[in-house]
Amino acid sequence: MHIEEYDYLSGVHLGPADQLTFGTVIAGQHSPHPVLFRIASETPLDLHNLQLFLTSKDGWSDAEFGCYTNPVFTRIESGDPRLSHFSGSGVSIGWDSGISDYIWIDAEVPTSQGVAQVAFRLTYDE
Repeated sequence: MHIEEYDYLSGVHLGPADQLTFGTVIAGQHSPHPVLFRIASETPLDLHNLQLFLTSKDGWSDAEFGCYTNPVFTRIESGDPRLSHFSGSGVSIGWDSGISDYIWIDAEVPTSQGVAQVAFRLTYDE
């Protein structure tokens, strides 16, 4: 499994991604843009209960993250009310054979600012 990145404004496929960036986040504001990606598999997989968990907020201990998933691309900006905040509990993600729903994530940091590392973990049942 790997990450495929998409342009959050147009939905254009940008290719495989080793990392995703929120841009420089300023204290008290949402990230300049959400990250948009899908989880993909080289071969069809029958997965159930796919969930995304936040595992580390290195440098952003007070950060909050918003997440929205949908099987169809739609334009979503940072701070959009559809980006439900989550702190680490799993976010359910739809899966169809070899690719997940679109996943949008934004960040909001009340007191910190700058660039930090954020780690996520995926779980699923086969």
